[in-house]
Amino acid sequence: MLALAEEYQIHLEDSHVLSKIGYNLIGSIGYLFMCFFYSATIYNVCSGRTIGNDMILPHVVVLIVGIYFVRYIYKSYFPKDKPIRIGSKGIIDADGKVYPWEKIESAFLKNENKSRYLCIFIKDDNNQIDQHNIWLTGYYVSEKKIVEAIECWSGKDIGQYEDHVRNNYIKSLLRSGKMTEEEINTINEKLTLYTPYFQKLKKKYKMCMILMAPIFFIVFILSFYLADVKTPLQNYGLLEFFRVISLKLGVLFLYVFCTCLVKNYKTKQLRRNPDLKDLSEYELDQLVVASDLKESSLTVKVLLIPVVIWLLFVIYTLSVALGVL
Repeated sequence: MLALAEEYQIHLEDSHVLSKIGYNLIGSIGYLFMCFFYSATIYNVCSGRTIGNDMILPHVVVLIVGIYFVRYIYKSYFPKDKPIRIGSKGIIDADGKVYPWEKIESAFLKNENKSRYLCIFIKDDNNQIDQHNIWLTGYYVSEKKIVEAIECWSGKDIGQYEDHVRNNYIKSLLRSGKMTEEEINTINEKLTLYTPYFQKLKKKYKMCMILMAPIFFIVFILSFYLADVKTPLQNYGLLEFFRVISLKLGVLFLYVFCTCLVKNYKTKQLRRNPDLKDLSEYELDQLVVASDLKESSLTVKVLLIPVVIWLLFVIYTLSVALGVL
């Protein structure tokens, strides 16, 4: 864990230098265009020329867009930046509410519906754990720096979701009373040591999904093209409708099917890694769940049905299009 000299602050994106440059550049160009447009209009009016009805709409559009550009410039120069701070006192949200370290059980970043938030688990006076979320919509987020700041100022490994799952597992072992404290500490050390293996696999999996997306997009376009091909099934309304729907939606099933397949393969490959031989099967399961890499064999089997149907219709439609059938 790093030693930080000062508290870490999560600022609004508008208050960052690059955002300022972007807002200033776009806003200034838009504002100059608006000024030029209206200057030309004023010149025409002063010259005795009339503005036709066909020019009213462009003027209204330029005015509305211009107002937004002025807003961007204003936001850039005068951002209402209320930073979220992570320091010696704890985590302080934009409204100044303090979550002290002595009450924080864990704090980590999570994604939900394409939005990020800081998930904080607080122990109250009755030893009950409550979840508090600080939404980070519009904030510039550096996950690495947030994790470093949380773990530095708290003095504990609580800055990642994997830490949260691991700590809960260790607490459940302590409550069960079936193991000695020394045995539990050994398990905790092992889980902490091997967590980076699963974090690395998770990053590879996400990168694989990103790389696969353009390929499936091309296949998606081709499927839509094949759906418009005329086939003898047009004489059978229901079958033709089923063919068209299968071709248009089948690629989505194929994408989910392939991503699940890749995740299953990578996770099973990691389970067989000789470096992890010290972990029991249950400990491996805990790390898999914590890293959101749980194998989904049932999902793959269920998705195989629409994928096979899609593939059969692709082969049939291609055969018709090429004159084979």
